[in-house]
Amino acid sequence: MTVWAADKPSFAGTWEMNKGASDFGQMAPQMVPDKLTQKITQRGEAELRVESTTTGARGTASTDMKYKLDGSESTNKNQMGEVKSIAKWDGNQISVSSKREVQGMSITLAERWEVSTDGKTMTVKRTMSGTPMGDIVTKVVFDKQ
Repeated sequence: MTVWAADKPSFAGTWEMNKGASDFGQMAPQMVPDKLTQKITQRGEAELRVESTTTGARGTASTDMKYKLDGSESTNKNQMGEVKSIAKWDGNQISVSSKREVQGMSITLAERWEVSTDGKTMTVKRTMSGTPMGDIVTKVVFDKQ
């Protein structure tokens, strides 16, 4: 595992969702993925690129998101439209705050990404706000491949 600084772990690699260890809270069952793979490329402490492929009841979808990790805004597009995000280091974790418009609703996402000390597990905790179901809190656990 490459470590960029004493408190900055590497998120780089291919990660597979461990569905049994994850918690999707009150998320609608058709929204819960059966499979989620993330390929993360990290450029030092400055940038992350996250290429995701999700398979579930609604079919297969892919996204390619790029984040600057200095707290400045990044704009990405996915199948649901434009997403504006602010990502930054918070100790050894990365926090990502995103906003997007979905069917006339303003959805906000607050995420915290953390890699285990052995580098084998990544956990992404997310709170989605502004949904018709209120706040949805999830925890997705990934195993490094």
